[in-house]
Amino acid sequence: MTDYYELFSRCNHSEAYQIARRAGHVVLPNLSREALIRIIIEEEAPPQLHIHDIDDTRLAIMHFLIDHRQKLETQVTCPAKSFKEDACFGCVDAQVISCFTGNGANNQRLIQLHKRKT
Repeated sequence: MTDYYELFSRCNHSEAYQIARRAGHVVLPNLSREALIRIIIEEEAPPQLHIHDIDDTRLAIMHFLIDHRQKLETQVTCPAKSFKEDACFGCVDAQVISCFTGNGANNQRLIQLHKRKT
């Protein structure tokens, strides 16, 4: 496994976090860089989390887009244009926040309505 660890030795914390997220691991950004790399190379299991808060926003954005697909399908140019529920999971957290906040107060309120009730 040390050979695999070496593959990621030049990654900084943010890069390791993004790689772990893109690999489908539900991890929080407060994990150490080393822990993230161990998770990426599957030397260690990620902590038990059901869903990250930002993932809730990803899903809410996609549910909003799916509900308004007829009006939006010619305007969406990012991976969300697939209108698949998990389309935003390929985006980094900062992009998700940008999409959410860049949609105006009224759309933010409508997107919030699509968040899971906890």
